[in-house]
Amino acid sequence: MANVLSKIDAGESFKVRLRFINTQDYLCVVESNYSEDDRRRRVLSFPLGEEIERNTMLDWLLEPVQKGQENAPVVVRFNSIKHPGEYLIAGTDALTLDENRRKVYTWKETGTDFSEWGGPHDWILLENQTPSEDPSASNSFIIRNKKFNEDLYVSKEQFELNPKYRAVYTWRQDVQIENSASEAPINAWEIIFQKENPSS
Repeated sequence: MANVLSKIDAGESFKVRLRFINTQDYLCVVESNYSEDDRRRRVLSFPLGEEIERNTMLDWLLEPVQKGQENAPVVVRFNSIKHPGEYLIAGTDALTLDENRRKVYTWKETGTDFSEWGGPHDWILLENQTPSEDPSASNSFIIRNKKFNEDLYVSKEQFELNPKYRAVYTWRQDVQIENSASEAPINAWEIIFQKENPSS
């Protein structure tokens, strides 16, 4: 099985899907009618059991930013395949849901220099300490926003405009996530490789 970290170390960009381990839902970028505003498109979780094979809103291009080193973490970006050039970002403090939860989006204005905002599109991959007998262990990670130092997770809450989706946030507090759809203390994601030329 291909290993995510080895491909990042090689400097490769590659197409993936992100599956929340405890619910098996996929991270997805939604259509315009569910957008937050003209510049921000909501990112939610796509439910297990729905048709996923040809659904490119689940697909992301993982772009390496920094290889893992002794004193530095692995840093990557996630570029939407459905909407090329739209990167997964954590929202600003002015757009947080509450003191605990921060919404996540893709940014519709492609080509934006996010460095002026401190890099909200940069994500740290932290290896999940899954038991070795789990076949997905080597590709299981906590996904943490580098700018805010907050972990990405799927909420128990249904999305208000379409209840088949679940809300996705980063968690703003140092304490354990309270409203996660995960029953485990670790909110980990499996990074699943996708074919280079899938049906769209």
